[in-house]
Amino acid sequence: MIAGFFIGLVIVLIGNNPNDFGVFTNPFYSWLFNYCVGSVCLVLYYTISEGASGGRTLGKLITKTEAIREDGSRLTYRDAFRRSLCRIVPLEPFSALSGSPWHDRWTRTIVVKRKFESAM
Repeated sequence: MIAGFFIGLVIVLIGNNPNDFGVFTNPFYSWLFNYCVGSVCLVLYYTISEGASGGRTLGKLITKTEAIREDGSRLTYRDAFRRSLCRIVPLEPFSALSGSPWHDRWTRTIVVKRKFESAM
């Protein structure tokens, strides 16, 4: 969570409008910089959160789901990194309209309801 705060702070200070700091004068380069910073943050967030927890992000904790490999084993950091890279492909969110999102299809992973063991 602390890393997320600092990543967000960097986006707000630099990525929001780099022209304020005299970094870019061309709007295209400003947009490209923002896209790159956002992509790096996205890849870092998903890789760290899914890799460290074996396939769960904050959203998956809330919905009680987890990402696993097609063979049923837990995600590794490599799987999480590959899923994260697929998420930065343009229009990737719309791929979910056809069933399984590209970041699941291309990395041979699935999202399933999480099974909780009984406390008794």
